[in-house]
Amino acid sequence: MGANSTTITLTLSDDQRQMINVMAVPQLDIEEGAVTDIAGNMISAAPDQPIIMIDGMPPTVVSATYDMGTGALNITFSEPLGSTITYSGIKLAGENGNVALDGVSTKSHSGENITATLDTAQRTTAGDTMTLLVSEGAVADPSNNGIAQTATSVDMTDGIPPLVVSSSYNIDTGIMNITFSEPLDPTTIHYDRLHIRDAGRSSGGLSLGDVTTRALDSSMTLITLTLSSTQLVDVNAMATPQLDVEADAVADPTGNGIAAAPDQDITIIDDTPPVLLSSSYNVDTGILSITFSEPLNHAATDYTLLSLLGPSANITRPRWEDRTPPSTQPYRRA
Repeated sequence: MGANSTTITLTLSDDQRQMINVMAVPQLDIEEGAVTDIAGNMISAAPDQPIIMIDGMPPTVVSATYDMGTGALNITFSEPLGSTITYSGIKLAGENGNVALDGVSTKSHSGENITATLDTAQRTTAGDTMTLLVSEGAVADPSNNGIAQTATSVDMTDGIPPLVVSSSYNIDTGIMNITFSEPLDPTTIHYDRLHIRDAGRSSGGLSLGDVTTRALDSSMTLITLTLSSTQLVDVNAMATPQLDVEADAVADPTGNGIAAAPDQDITIIDDTPPVLLSSSYNVDTGILSITFSEPLNHAATDYTLLSLLGPSANITRPRWEDRTPPSTQPYRRA
């Protein structure tokens, strides 16, 4: 400050500037006697004096985070933003295409942050690797300094564990498919914690750890297993096969382990009709036994379509006074 000067000029340190920059409305507080004139007159106390903010620096992107489990996106800028946001100029370049924030219905702006929540279709487009693209001038600070065009890697987080979406089993081929809600980490799959058990059972059954033919598909969401002939027979003998999932049987790439999920329905697929394997008739007892290749649905059996043919007469269901229905429960069909 020069002699007889009316102006005091100070240069703040970086830490002090940061402290001022985070204030919502900086003001100058002057205590009594802080300055005096040449005649020795002291200034009176003057609190809450407005400060004219001069800002020639545009905002920049500090960070961007995205939660794959919830679809929540958070973008942090270097300073508070003005009220006008051009959301069409803010995009996520994802694995399967771009998602512009003007098409995201749930979004908001507060201070230096923009938050948005992607819907299911947008989350699929974004995938699990993405870049934040901000066009020139898409955001600006309160002094109307527009941001420069920028591209920023998005930090991916995930706090949601995978779930079993569906499972199916083909009783003819022994092929079982299990679909999960998100990609899995193949190194975390514990097949011995996945079981096929009859309804109501909490132990025993078939451990999928004993199935040697198994694979995780390229999407990392589908496990396919092929049962051996012996395992196929064991599962086909169950009245109502269900999938029992133990805790942490699988996990996603961020380490979220699946919760225990017992008694999961299995859709039974059966594309092959039953065929006759054998029939026998005991002439002493009059017992006729007919064996088929797979369990039958007794309720759908039409005995009028079964006949004994002889040279002198035919015998159909109305003349059969006693019969033993199949004991095997019918399977649910896809």
